[in-house]
Amino acid sequence: MAARLKVAGRRLLGQGQVPLAMKCLRRSLNESAVADQDASTWLDLADCEIELDLRTSLSSFQKALTLGIDDDEKVIKVALRLTRSLRDWPELRAEGVGPCRASHHVSTRSIRHSNWSSNSVSHSLG
Repeated sequence: MAARLKVAGRRLLGQGQVPLAMKCLRRSLNESAVADQDASTWLDLADCEIELDLRTSLSSFQKALTLGIDDDEKVIKVALRLTRSLRDWPELRAEGVGPCRASHHVSTRSIRHSNWSSNSVSHSLG
């Protein structure tokens, strides 16, 4: 059941149906054993939560980093969106900038091969 919910959540996210995608992804994680949870699902959940302006996006992003996400470019894209949200959440800013900076340092090599520039990442994190 959890695997089907994850697939549905990602499909819905791709279709722009963010609230429903978030519900599917959360339920997928809730129904998965902790050992079976993957970082990419947490990152997708963080992406949804950022879109919906939910502060839980920070903890979901941190969980994805803790589990070891492999998609560096997606981590950077979500981190940039998260840093923009943190501007509106001063009480979470200090807690959130550390993981975003860590994802920047880990993933700089992917940015060099994509359309992102490291200056834009550093400026967003500043």
